[in-house]
Amino acid sequence: RDVSFINCNVAGSTDKGFLLSENAHGCKIIGCTIDNTTNEGINVGSDVHNITISENRVKNIDDQVIEVNDGADSITITNNIFETCGGNNTATEGIISLQDTTSDITITGNIFGAGTAPANSNPLTVETLVNRLVFTNNNTFGLTNHQPYIPNETDSIIAFNIPSQASQIIAQ
Repeated sequence: RDVSFINCNVAGSTDKGFLLSENAHGCKIIGCTIDNTTNEGINVGSDVHNITISENRVKNIDDQVIEVNDGADSITITNNIFETCGGNNTATEGIISLQDTTSDITITGNIFGAGTAPANSNPLTVETLVNRLVFTNNNTFGLTNHQPYIPNETDSIIAFNIPSQASQIIAQ
């Protein structure tokens, strides 16, 4: 609990860059470089709370970069750069993936699609349900699919993303 990873470098991992497992409450990953992991760059486990992922540079990860699992809540993902990530994703998979039911997720100020852009990936995918999602002020310019993929009803604010319409607010 309450562990901070600040200015770390993770490269060439044969699994995940960071795994925040159950009961990893109050953890922070700030200012780190995560490069070329086999699986996710950051995996936020089930029932994890109050996590901050900020100001990181994540590079060369072919699948989901950040996966947030069932029961996780109060997750803030802000001011990160995702470079040459998501190349293996389909049109319904995101660079950030929210699995099952999650709550109070804030994703702001990130740059998606830097470097070589993926052919099909979305910036964000909601697999099942998210309660209170804010996805604002992100740069999705480098992606083919600029909007999050949210197949089910959810409490969401999606606004002011580039190249999205500046006035677009969607509450689904």
